Amino acid sequence: MGHLKENMKIGKRTIFTTEFTEERRKMSNPNQKSSVPPCPPWLNTFPLMKRIPLIALTFFALTSSCFSASQTDYPLSSFDFDFARLGEDEASQVKAVQSIGYAGLVQPVDSPKHLEKLKRYQEAIGDGPFKVTAGLFTVNFSRDLAALNAHLDKVIQALKKSNAPLWLIPRDRKNVMKREQIVEFVRSAAEKTKASGIELVLYPHYGDKMETVEEMIPFLKEVQNGNVYISLHLCHELRAGNGDRLDEIAAKIKPWLRLPSINGAEKDVANDDHEAEGWKRAIQPLTLGDYDSSQLLKALKSVDFKGPVVLHTFGLQTASADHHHTSFKKYQGMVAALEPKRPSWKRSDARFEQPQVPNQSEASRMTPESWRKPRQEIRSASLEEKIDYLLDRAEIEDIITAYSYSVDTRDYPLHGELFKEAFPLRNRDGFRDIKNQDRLDRMKIFFTRFSSTQHLAFPLVIQIEGDTAYATASLHARHYDENGDPVDNTLLFGQYEFWFERTAEGWKVSKLAQVNRTQINTSEARFVEEDAP
Repeated sequence: MGHLKENMKIGKRTIFTTEFTEERRKMSNPNQKSSVPPCPPWLNTFPLMKRIPLIALTFFALTSSCFSASQTDYPLSSFDFDFARLGEDEASQVKAVQSIGYAGLVQPVDSPKHLEKLKRYQEAIGDGPFKVTAGLFTVNFSRDLAALNAHLDKVIQALKKSNAPLWLIPRDRKNVMKREQIVEFVRSAAEKTKASGIELVLYPHYGDKMETVEEMIPFLKEVQNGNVYISLHLCHELRAGNGDRLDEIAAKIKPWLRLPSINGAEKDVANDDHEAEGWKRAIQPLTLGDYDSSQLLKALKSVDFKGPVVLHTFGLQTASADHHHTSFKKYQGMVAALEPKRPSWKRSDARFEQPQVPNQSEASRMTPESWRKPRQEIRSASLEEKIDYLLDRAEIEDIITAYSYSVDTRDYPLHGELFKEAFPLRNRDGFRDIKNQDRLDRMKIFFTRFSSTQHLAFPLVIQIEGDTAYATASLHARHYDENGDPVDNTLLFGQYEFWFERTAEGWKVSKLAQVNRTQINTSEARFVEEDAP
């Protein structure tokens, strides 16, 4: 036993728990200090077998996160009016908002203090998928025009760093400017933004000169610049009495439509004379109000708009502290409802009829020869090679276990540890390259729709060839719908194909696919496995 540690080359491995590697070290040389590197923290979650021969185990299984295509078409951002409740500084606020599932944020840029805050947001965001969706600039023409232009130049340069549009509200409540002067200011701003490579989006605002989209259209045409767009705001159109005309309004600005905003609201807020009370009822969390806010999304869909939508949160500082979470969840349901519903199953026939979704019937790489050959080869190998094979196989099995466990517990940091930074992922159109972090971000959004999930599986074959490996594993997964009704659950079964590469940190998943996948939806809830990230 004295030479066992050297033959096992444990120093190259990080797959066993500290307890297990120390036990082997003491067996081989009790007087020698350990040179074994500490195992990754995530592996301590899964105590491995204490005896090498116990390789074949039953594993909790695998599933990749699935993400409805419709939800990528309408990414949701949020105004930052009350982010202070989500974190102490901009970095923690960005982290909190992104973890909920939002795609970006909108921040006012009316003052130098705002620009400093924008800079801190940009530093916190970096090059990740989360974005500065726009900078909101309320141009109050009661101020000195030269000062406005000077500040505008700084705003444009700041937004250029994030490739974010300038969102502009022309405000002249004291009527100090003639219309042609406002047109000229906006035209100049459009030229400046165009030169900097960002868009200028006009913001109709109830209570100002141009309260609605339809009042803004003639103004846009007067500016006569190809870099000017218009946003459609649910709350401002509701205040103007246009809540039932959103399809018609969206059609009028289809070529120029940008940055629509959504919120919960009451039906009867049209032309409310009480300013403060009117906005209190016109801007609420998406879960509140008796107006059907999904009408905005239906209007956007009617004109094939698929860009970002912004959650309006003005005045919600005293709303429930979790309103960002509840609004995002409500929004997901609205977006999912835009897609045609798939045939539903009745309780009486769900167990007998064939599933109403395509089945990807195809062969995996597992064949009788590929299943038999490694076992024949390893029997004639040296002791060192046998031990290396068992260690490698144990680590690959452990990754499969961690894959399933991390999905069911929503442990996304652990899940990310299992993959290379970028890898090919199979969807219905074939393999496509995806970044590990991008996939994790999409998983966080997708799994909010389920109260819980359970995955059961076991490896069918593992092939190890030097520093690469391949595994096929069985898949049996249940996804429990958030409403708690058993008939709304989803069953998924088939196989997963894993490709692995040995790295300095141990084995990592380098490619992933599903084959022979069958999905049973027992309700009309949408579950598009073909678009899995």
